[in-house]
Amino acid sequence: MSRRRKPVVRVHRRDADWVLPDFTDLADCTTNHIPDNEGQPPCTGTAVWKVVELYDMHATAGFWCDNHLPDEHRPAIPACPPVPGTTPPHPNRTPDHHRVKEQQPMSSRRTAAITAYILAIAAANWLTTRYGIIPMGFGLTATAGTYCAGAALLLRDVAQDACGWRWVLAGIGAGAALTALTSPALAVASAVAFLLAELLDMAVDHAQIVAPQMIH
Repeated sequence: MSRRRKPVVRVHRRDADWVLPDFTDLADCTTNHIPDNEGQPPCTGTAVWKVVELYDMHATAGFWCDNHLPDEHRPAIPACPPVPGTTPPHPNRTPDHHRVKEQQPMSSRRTAAITAYILAIAAANWLTTRYGIIPMGFGLTATAGTYCAGAALLLRDVAQDACGWRWVLAGIGAGAALTALTSPALAVASAVAFLLAELLDMAVDHAQIVAPQMIH
């Protein structure tokens, strides 16, 4: 009988409130859902850490305040800085000087990720408007934008990991706005298609990630 593999752990930090995987409410500290802590005063700290453990067939997610994050999950390297415009860290939290130093490069990467996603959407739509249906080989045809659509889907995942789903939705709107300059009808169709793809992606993530209340 083979020994069970250790999960792949991904730790993310965001000083703004995290949203539960089913988008029903803001996440509170997973400490409140651990049976061993029943009867203890509830944790009122902001859940700034998200810990995702990836197993072979499923994944679990937990949300932790800075004080209660398990030591084995505390990253040795700086985590991603908060999204611009969010609330600053709690004054009682110990500042992570290394994370502050890394904040500007990480912010640049977020900007690059969402910008590349917007441009990929606009490029796919422009190719479709400019060249229409083209041969793809083996007797098959497709819109010219298909060549960029695959890159757009890949960049969507990159942007979502770096910026969050709200920024991805904003990117879809921005890409549609650029497309509307040349083809308003295609802009609407494109926005609907990319929005459906994003919603389906969220649904898959929700099906694979267990809510914090069910981790322990």
